[in-house]
Amino acid sequence: FPSHDRGLFVALSKNRKHIIRCSWARDVFEQVDGKRGLGPWVSAFLERLSMRRADAVYAPSYFVANHFHSRYSIPVKVCRPFPPPVVFDLHSLNLLRPAGVPGKYFFHFGQLCERKGTDLVLDISDELRQEGVKILIAGTPKDQKLFERIKCSDVVYLGALIS
Repeated sequence: FPSHDRGLFVALSKNRKHIIRCSWARDVFEQVDGKRGLGPWVSAFLERLSMRRADAVYAPSYFVANHFHSRYSIPVKVCRPFPPPVVFDLHSLNLLRPAGVPGKYFFHFGQLCERKGTDLVLDISDELRQEGVKILIAGTPKDQKLFERIKCSDVVYLGALIS
């Protein structure tokens, strides 16, 4: 299933927030690609159902956030890993930890590049480590210099993601 739809299969719990990252709007892409029929409609419907079920939804762009808000009345916040700078509240990291997971972790995954905020994760790695947070990174490196920086840091690189 695409990433948005996976939220339908996560058991809801009062002990943790259900947060979804919405990178794109499926209905917009399918319209541009000329896809029609029941399959694309069902996929877009499941995407929106998953978003409505979540406690919070965020997107990396105002375009995506505005699309879902104006067309479907789904409140989507914008969270961008580049200027304006992201301020990490280390205390709240512990609040985001799923129940039953030992220790404190910060998990960054996806394309490993500046555009996705990997450099920012590395910039705050010392501060996170001082707070007892273990940093895990998984994904495909898009920038060799940044990948070398990952390998030379104290973060744990888990390898590329397999879809």
